[in-house]
Amino acid sequence: MAYLKDYHVSAGPETVASLGIKYNSPKYWWVSLNANYLANMYFDVNPYNHTEEGMLHYAQGDIRIEEVLRQTPMKPAFTLDFYGGFSKRYKGYYFLFNLSVNNILNNYGYEQLRFNANNPDMFPDKVSYMYGTNFFVSITVRK
Repeated sequence: MAYLKDYHVSAGPETVASLGIKYNSPKYWWVSLNANYLANMYFDVNPYNHTEEGMLHYAQGDIRIEEVLRQTPMKPAFTLDFYGGFSKRYKGYYFLFNLSVNNILNNYGYEQLRFNANNPDMFPDKVSYMYGTNFFVSITVRK
């Protein structure tokens, strides 16, 4: 059994804000840009460190216990999303082109499941780029 009471859920941020701007041209093209702010995010904890078996490595009052059980907060993240497209009529056909570029600056992290009881700092939290920049292109042709 893992004891995880009073820890933050690492599934997402607790604070989110988004601001966007969009322009629709009278010549059938459009662009939009959204800025997203994510804060109060926490690394997922290593469940082994929160079990009776995991605590057997330490004597009561060991100064490393607090460090091992601490949940690390992540730095706030900022992402940008772009969306644009245009439509055109040509020889009785209607063409629609869309492009989106998302998650340009999206960061995430996790607490490693590797653990050394004698040296809790041996395997620090990891921060890496998630999927990085994601692209989506759509072309539609209708009669």
